[in-house]
Amino acid sequence: MASEPTIPLVPRQRVRNAAHGSFASARRGAGRELVGARLYRPGDDVRDIDRVASARLSLALDRDELVVREHMAEASTTVVLVEDRRPSMELFPPRLPWLSKPRAVAEVGRLLAASAARVRCPFWRAGHLGLQLDEAQPGFDAPPDALALAFEELARVRLAGGTFVFVVSDFCAAPSEAVWAEALGRGWDLVPVVIQDERWERSFPDVGGVVLPVWDADRRRVRPTRLTRREVRARQRANEERFTAILDRFESFGLDPIVLAGHERETVYERFSAWAEARRPGRRGRP
Repeated sequence: MASEPTIPLVPRQRVRNAAHGSFASARRGAGRELVGARLYRPGDDVRDIDRVASARLSLALDRDELVVREHMAEASTTVVLVEDRRPSMELFPPRLPWLSKPRAVAEVGRLLAASAARVRCPFWRAGHLGLQLDEAQPGFDAPPDALALAFEELARVRLAGGTFVFVVSDFCAAPSEAVWAEALGRGWDLVPVVIQDERWERSFPDVGGVVLPVWDADRRRVRPTRLTRREVRARQRANEERFTAILDRFESFGLDPIVLAGHERETVYERFSAWAEARRPGRRGRP
């Protein structure tokens, strides 16, 4: 059986956590990232001795000196997936030929779980029902303030600074700026994952006068709806402005969101891979 696809989890900053794992730490130690050199001290690992540098220094000083290489320690962290389970996240049913948010959420969870396992990181899911170890939250019946409740739960468990917190939502009912500011103040590595249908939520097609099968998330059924051309234009303008405002808010907080308009495994993998690549040193851009 083919292994699950994974992406590199590129931290925004060095991880300040236990000095073991696969991420660059803020502390020096036994890692792979070379950060400098210094004179040998009793107790240093002889495998860190730089023989070429030692020979050059000994020749210059006309006495025996040993130089050792210094590395950054490798730290462990945690990957948390915050799943928005409000009714609007049940859009669109599989029988409709558009983005299926439940399938997108499932694919994101599968990708992050595999990626965390690859670098030996604990993987947790958070929602309005609390924090669970790698178990999907049931149903899409969360209250309007579900994301704020999830952040409160994460605050109670005292996640370490540098913890990856991927927040998956359409953000049509987003937490207040105060909630985001508090989460950022805790030092978490917040990554919003914006799931919206490109045609029906980020904009709106010209369907004035046409009867549409609209999914009523609250009543869990499709209902026929007819919109006038004026209503269509107003809906299109409102959706486009809302989507722009969502991204602008994240940008104002210095966050780099991942935007998903498809639920296919390949699409999710491509968008997350682009996010990881954009986070590498010297790279910039919104995935």
